[in-house]
Amino acid sequence: VYYAPGTGHVFMRSSWSKDATWANFIAGPYTESHAHQDQGSFLIYKKGWLAYDENVATHSGIQQGTNMHNLVRLVRNGTPMPQREGSKPGKLFGLRDDATLTYLASDLAPVYDDTYVAAVERRMLFIKPDLFVIFDLVSSSGDLDTVWQLNTPINPTIDTGVATLSGPNATLRVEMLEPESGSFETIGWTGQDDITGGGYQLQFSQKGTTNRYLTVLSLDGALTSAIRTTDLDSIGATLTLADGRTVHVRFTNLNHGTTVVIEQGGSEIYNESFDETLQELPRFAN
Repeated sequence: VYYAPGTGHVFMRSSWSKDATWANFIAGPYTESHAHQDQGSFLIYKKGWLAYDENVATHSGIQQGTNMHNLVRLVRNGTPMPQREGSKPGKLFGLRDDATLTYLASDLAPVYDDTYVAAVERRMLFIKPDLFVIFDLVSSSGDLDTVWQLNTPINPTIDTGVATLSGPNATLRVEMLEPESGSFETIGWTGQDDITGGGYQLQFSQKGTTNRYLTVLSLDGALTSAIRTTDLDSIGATLTLADGRTVHVRFTNLNHGTTVVIEQGGSEIYNESFDETLQELPRFAN
């Protein structure tokens, strides 16, 4: 893992092999006139793009709007709420990396610079080598339409709350555990305007003053089953993996806490809790 605090970029990968899973996450400043409204967005690559920035398919690469990026888009009264240049930066307030996983937690509300927006948080787990769990929370003083979105060069196959992106070299499965109702939808970028030249956007929408999304993204059959779990102050999932591991993930409201417990062969092999701390990463590591 490499974290660049000046820009807010985090780069991670499962290994240094050619078929490794690679991902990027952004939570930092939006200060330059040609920078993009992409705070809180992620990318996933394995032997080809699975979740990319839609700018890859444009003629110029300088389309800045939130609709081009893999984040939760905020829409008020039919108009997308922009991330504002020169606002306070997004903040990565949680970072942990070890041989089992990478954990990231971010506060993105400052880049919207709008009192209507009370909270925009994204927490992301990369459970190596081929599983991601993303928790999003958006709260506001009045109703907001929110759109969880993922841009991809692959036309998704949708079965209600599950979307499958079958690429030529790898497959990404996206399962929405929260909200429990609703369905994914897909738009094709071709023909939307004279700027974009292809690709698709996977969308899941909801409306309210508090919107939560819990999404599980797995590559190449890594996930066998995902069961949503919840109690009064947390939401999470029990994930059964193809390699025999069972992963219990819990995101709490208190102090942005996150807990991961992993079992294999009847034994607990991992039990860690993460809070608002940034691990100091080694400058050089394998």
